Amino acid sequence: MRIVLTLLLTFVLSHTIFGQVSQSDFPTDWTIYNTFDGVEVEYKYQECNSGAVKNQVLVLFRFSNNSPDHKTLSWTTKHYRAGECYNCANIDSHEYRHEISLSPGEIVEADGTSKEDDNIYLFSSFVNLAKGMPATKLTGFEFININID
Repeated sequence: MRIVLTLLLTFVLSHTIFGQVSQSDFPTDWTIYNTFDGVEVEYKYQECNSGAVKNQVLVLFRFSNNSPDHKTLSWTTKHYRAGECYNCANIDSHEYRHEISLSPGEIVEADGTSKEDDNIYLFSSFVNLAKGMPATKLTGFEFININID
């Protein structure tokens, strides 16, 4: 009986520890999200501790206009935390609406040192939590209501 309890406890603890989503589960190299009419959208998760951004993990975006035409991409972003849609109740808020304009061949890339252009990053989580800070992480995102001109 003691062996069974030990095995059961070991299984539960290992599942709890290793079943959690860690930051290493997310891509840290540029990964293609999608291509919209010649505009390639890539993303990566990055721990940011320089410039105006401290103690934060951000999802950084890179937009590449691979077409010979000027493009304006607009979209709304759904945010998922712990697998649940975090912003679905107020998805129509201006806060989640984004737009970027790109000349032919232009690349716009977030580097994690500034949060001035909220079109090119999403907040994921804090690196180190102080008392009272939320421990939730961005577990996914989705571009919806996409328009390209």
